[in-house]
Amino acid sequence: MKISLNWLKDYVDLSDQNPNELGLKFTMASAEIEGIEDLGKSFDKVVTAKILEISPHPDADKLQVTKVDNGKEVLQVVCGAKNIAVGQIIPLAEVGATLVGDFKIKVSNKRGVESFGMLCAASELGLPDDNSDGILILDPETPIGRPFGDLVGKNDFLIEIDNKSLTHRPDLWGHYGIAREMAAVLHKDFKKHGFEIPKPDEIKTEIKVTIEDKELCPRYSAMAFDNITITDSPDWLKQRLINTGSKPINNVVDATNYVMFELGQPVHSFDANKIKDHTIIIRRAKDGEVLTTLDEVERKLTPDMLIIAGIDNPIALAGVMGNQNSEVDNNTTSVILESANFHAASVRRTAVSLGLRTEASSRFEKSLDSEMTTQAISRFYDILKETSPNIKVISNLVDIDYSNKEATFIEVSREFINRRLGTEISNDFIKTTLTSLGFTVEELDNQNYKLKVPTYRATKDIAIAEDIVEEIGRIYGYDNISPVAPKLDVKPLAEDPKHILRKKLKEVFSVTLGFKEVYNYSFNGTEQLEKLDFKIENHVKLRNPLSKDQEYLRTSLIPNMLDLVSRNLRNFSKFSLYEVGKVFLKNPNEEKEYLCAFIVDKKPQTPLFFQAKTYAELMLQKLGISDFEIRLPNENEINEIFYHPSRTAVIAQRKVTIGFISEIHPSVSQDFGINAKASFIYLDVQALNQVNRKKDKFKELAKYPHVPFDVSVIVDKRTYVNDVIKTIEKVNKQLIKDVNLFDIYEGANLPENKKSFAFTINFYSKERTLEPQEIRDLQVNIMKSLNDKGFEVRGS
Repeated sequence: MKISLNWLKDYVDLSDQNPNELGLKFTMASAEIEGIEDLGKSFDKVVTAKILEISPHPDADKLQVTKVDNGKEVLQVVCGAKNIAVGQIIPLAEVGATLVGDFKIKVSNKRGVESFGMLCAASELGLPDDNSDGILILDPETPIGRPFGDLVGKNDFLIEIDNKSLTHRPDLWGHYGIAREMAAVLHKDFKKHGFEIPKPDEIKTEIKVTIEDKELCPRYSAMAFDNITITDSPDWLKQRLINTGSKPINNVVDATNYVMFELGQPVHSFDANKIKDHTIIIRRAKDGEVLTTLDEVERKLTPDMLIIAGIDNPIALAGVMGNQNSEVDNNTTSVILESANFHAASVRRTAVSLGLRTEASSRFEKSLDSEMTTQAISRFYDILKETSPNIKVISNLVDIDYSNKEATFIEVSREFINRRLGTEISNDFIKTTLTSLGFTVEELDNQNYKLKVPTYRATKDIAIAEDIVEEIGRIYGYDNISPVAPKLDVKPLAEDPKHILRKKLKEVFSVTLGFKEVYNYSFNGTEQLEKLDFKIENHVKLRNPLSKDQEYLRTSLIPNMLDLVSRNLRNFSKFSLYEVGKVFLKNPNEEKEYLCAFIVDKKPQTPLFFQAKTYAELMLQKLGISDFEIRLPNENEINEIFYHPSRTAVIAQRKVTIGFISEIHPSVSQDFGINAKASFIYLDVQALNQVNRKKDKFKELAKYPHVPFDVSVIVDKRTYVNDVIKTIEKVNKQLIKDVNLFDIYEGANLPENKKSFAFTINFYSKERTLEPQEIRDLQVNIMKSLNDKGFEVRGS
């Protein structure tokens, strides 16, 4: 929204204010200023001057030498235009002026004759040019020495305010409200309007108004005027409209726009002779009813849209735009002026539905003060009198008012204000500030106030005592309040075990194991779920999904991870990634958190299931979970089709199931376009948080060396790695510290239905270095124990 500084000066003295500094003050106190434009910059050092003499140039036939008076001195200026004459008033660009195109005026020598300025054509000043070959000739009554910017209304600054910062301030959608606000910010007097409703000269018209929907139109005011002459508005009015972005049309339409830009209250003028029986009905549109708005577009209406109608048909779209069938034209002699208050949400819905946002709708949808309807009629009459001095008021004021007239009162104390702001503001400053902002202040005592909120601030802004604190604080200046930390007991936040566990999980997978963390949307699509035989009815459906592929809240991390794996295989042949995220269950209605980690490889050297198992074991050890087991699943533990039938294991601690390890079923890999081996770890974060975990303890580094021993064992194909490890560990639990699987082999040189496990076993004692004989005994006992169990030690 653009605000004219000169317009504001009608109501508050800003003569001592630098525009840029003023913009900063207003930003800090009221609303954000996006920019300030100096309209008069291109007219600096351009003044009106009178031609006193014209003589031929002694050395150039196409040039003339003039003597011009700028009100201070007579200057010699060389000019090539042919339309100049002695006695004319013209714009003179003095030395130092900068014209359109960054053309700088300097003292110049024109074929031996010095020139001290330039006589200007309209185009050289950036103005519309009806005479491209000549100098701009001004009205002969124009005083000389006057700044040209003043003459054309361009010696002004435009302040551009961010509309979003005014959403809660409908009172600031016009120059009058902005000026009132600036007066309070600057501690200056505000020049108020009287807003007297004109008295009828004679009653010639009876306006009949019916409001059918009182909620959508709580107040409707109207008045009729006659003896109007349609003409151009005065230059000052047209220029103000142009500066603020509105196109002048005629004196009546311009007056309605002027009122809107000044007061923030839109008004609309109807040609009274086009309103049958002067009857106006405010009602909802009929289904399929058609209206052709002033922009010449035919618009089909719906019953949720409010319209202004005559006896036979619509004459305006309430709060948005008028209808062509009632517009003011060059033949208009009498008008009915409408000034109404409409329901904000209704206007916004209509404007959005029709794709018709206007200056009027932008204001109505902010919840305007209903008291402004009659004030706007008074101001319209004052403005129109200038261009139609014979105007007559030919009706009484029609004012149907269903708006809430209950005043808003707030009680607040000085102590409350100062405690909230953390400073000490005087009683006088509080009273003066609130009064300047329009509040009625009743001082109950030296500390307590009863405030009546002005109607223009009670629509959607001021309602509670904290709002008053904000009013005082912003006018006092937040930069004037010393930043002091509150004197409160600072207590450390209670530890959230689940948050700590989540951070630890991410540290293990990202840092220790080298996985890449990913984030997926929390939604699934029908096609995705059908590939995995997930029941659609078990998912919560979104009312407004982002797309058809994101219709349901996810109940598992697996579907999105499978899609992600498929996409990444287009660029990578080997990778590992994980996600920690929530799922949303319908029955029971709850949220749960899981970790899903994938290992993917197109050409794995060993089965990925065992890599996943190793990673899971390391992760559990890092979390301090020692007494876990990795076992075969029971029949009722695995229901989903994506688990591999023979390469799936359950991670558990006693009776608590922590998660699963598995390879993706080949048929599911095919459905998702995964042309690689993929194994995953799926962990229940809540279950992990419930199991027993040892706290991290620091221990001294090993004093004595570890002794590694590698052994290879031939076993039946259906033998589990864990069974072999337990057999080895039972030999000597004190000296056998860990057993790590490093190879699984099936194929040539092995009997049918056999496979080979290769382990590294570490021997270690805390008290001493192991003797060679001890080591040999351990090796022999391990091989014997394995053979006794029915396993064949290779090479033994």
